[in-house]
Amino acid sequence: MLGAIKDRNAVILEVLAAGHVSHLWALEGPTPEAIRIRESAGEGVEPSVHTWVLLAFALFNGTGSLTVARMFDTLTPHQLAIALSLLIRVAMGTPGLESILESGGEDPESGSTLN
Repeated sequence: MLGAIKDRNAVILEVLAAGHVSHLWALEGPTPEAIRIRESAGEGVEPSVHTWVLLAFALFNGTGSLTVARMFDTLTPHQLAIALSLLIRVAMGTPGLESILESGGEDPESGSTLN
């Protein structure tokens, strides 16, 4: 799905930027804080932050254990739309991901802004 680790981390940084939590990841991989959030089941952070971290780890190495139900339960409709749109673009390849992020989050289907 995602290529080399450096490219994967760049994509993850862009995904986390949509959730305003990109400070939890680096081009080298997860920060110690991201690891702590995942290992502590999100203790001490908002549920949405924990969800974004789980999404990042799911993309990074498959260890996020993120469910669609959790995304619906913890993300606002706006955040959910962004996350799902980004996941679709990740599945299509990073050029699609880059295009939505560079365009300011416009939904290609409706032309409405997602972020």
